[in-house]
Amino acid sequence: AHVHGSGKLNIAIENNKVSIGLDSPAVDIVGFETAPTTPEQTAKLEKAIASLKDAGKVFTFGPDVGCTLVKAESGLEAPAPAAPPTAGAKSEQHADFAGSFEFECKSIAKLRRIDLTGFFAAFPSSGKLDITLITAKGQTTRTATKKAPRIDLAGAL
Repeated sequence: AHVHGSGKLNIAIENNKVSIGLDSPAVDIVGFETAPTTPEQTAKLEKAIASLKDAGKVFTFGPDVGCTLVKAESGLEAPAPAAPPTAGAKSEQHADFAGSFEFECKSIAKLRRIDLTGFFAAFPSSGKLDITLITAKGQTTRTATKKAPRIDLAGAL
């Protein structure tokens, strides 16, 4: 469900790769929920995409792990109606912002946590991320917030 202030991260860790999928209400990332209609909105969208192209600052793994960003794609997903409009009501559009990021790491065995401090700094309207973590040991869930931005991987790898 589309909940303002709450996004989702899917993180898969396999061999020497960390793959991250982001799905968030667009308002949390760019401040609006439709295709940009003003130069200011276009600038906000471009800034968000630029921040996520440098995903190594948004998702950090610690210097000992040696992760390098190899893929970063992000942008607005086409708005879908929030609910069928009732007679005489205007249809509300709610766009999401999605991203896909891949890192290759030299020392994945040293990965102990993923720090999202940079994500919450870049996107202050994002209050919480619900995380699905997939590793060779299975699937678990975690939550990250502005006040608790680090994902502890103890027991997951």
